[in-house]
Amino acid sequence: MEGRNVELKWQGTDNPGCSGVYCYDVYMRKENENWKMIFSHFTDTIAIIELENETEYSFYTIATDSADNIENKSIIPDISWKTSIREESLFGKVLLNPNPANTTCTITLEVEQSGNVNAVLSDVLGINNLNIHNGYVGVGRFTQTFDIQYLPISMYYVNKYRQPI
Repeated sequence: MEGRNVELKWQGTDNPGCSGVYCYDVYMRKENENWKMIFSHFTDTIAIIELENETEYSFYTIATDSADNIENKSIIPDISWKTSIREESLFGKVLLNPNPANTTCTITLEVEQSGNVNAVLSDVLGINNLNIHNGYVGVGRFTQTFDIQYLPISMYYVNKYRQPI
């Protein structure tokens, strides 16, 4: 099955005056399968992983500080979303940076077919937060930075709908 590479980012802080976060264990659940550790004692805060299309994934992290104290964490996911090949095959790639975003978000849309498109920035709950574009787009790569400081800090994605001409 064809997949897509996804950039995962996370962050953590230790209590003031403590030793600081040293590493993370990153867990993933595919659909309703059991949780699986995908990174153990990982010191980076970013990773590229390949996910299957049209599949729901959930993730959570557990931080360990330099004194070997391990974060208490339930298995409630930090984030969940469903990948979709349908969007990429019709409209090209969409890049959001940074993601999760908190004050500004730069969105790059690669359009493979010209036509009328409605693109909306949505959060992980599927709530449409910001209308990015509504109208005709030609083939090419378009980049724009949006002020989203009034939106909650979240992982965002772009819903794209092709409109009839």
